[in-house]
Amino acid sequence: MHLKIRPQQAQQASQTATEVAKLASVAAAEAVKEVETELQVIQVIQHRDGTMAVTVTKTGVNLQGGQTAVWSGLTDAPTNSSAAWRQGGKEQAISEAEATTGLDVYDVAYGCGGTCKSK
Repeated sequence: MHLKIRPQQAQQASQTATEVAKLASVAAAEAVKEVETELQVIQVIQHRDGTMAVTVTKTGVNLQGGQTAVWSGLTDAPTNSSAAWRQGGKEQAISEAEATTGLDVYDVAYGCGGTCKSK
């Protein structure tokens, strides 16, 4: 079967396809932006004395003298300054950091010497 398409129909189909492609591109960009705004920077920071801390912030930590960023990544855990941090967010961040790095961040941060009973 052979279909005849008029030039006007072809032009209209092309314009429609272009509009759909633009809409899809805008939707994809918005989805990426939405996901990025929901993610925070998670870092394991080691202090001069060897203790470690897990921080979750929007942009990462400005290191001070004697501090080293041991690891950085992205997380959906709440930031350190939020109420949600005190309601389970801290434990989520520590668990993520430990699982990714293999470090016992909780033990080092809280100085339990391997004897921490619960996180």
